[in-house]
Amino acid sequence: MKMPKYSFMDAKDIILKNVGKEINFTSKISRGKIITDTGIILNAYNNIFTIQTKKDGKENVISFSYNDIVNNNLSLNLAKAQNN
Repeated sequence: MKMPKYSFMDAKDIILKNVGKEINFTSKISRGKIITDTGIILNAYNNIFTIQTKKDGKENVISFSYNDIVNNNLSLNLAKAQNN
């Protein structure tokens, strides 16, 4: 069994430190579909966090669990956020 790269608290700390910053993310969703997009981390709550995306002039808010990061269903590219 493969060990997780991050713990729940590690994932939560990463998100909390980057609230309000722009990120690139890749999410594995049902039936093998993969979403790659850019967004801004809006809020961080106890068990979930939200990312706002803009596509075709529409703003969408997507929620994720910190466990998505722990289970490698969500990967974040914070390089853009750290360079600002």
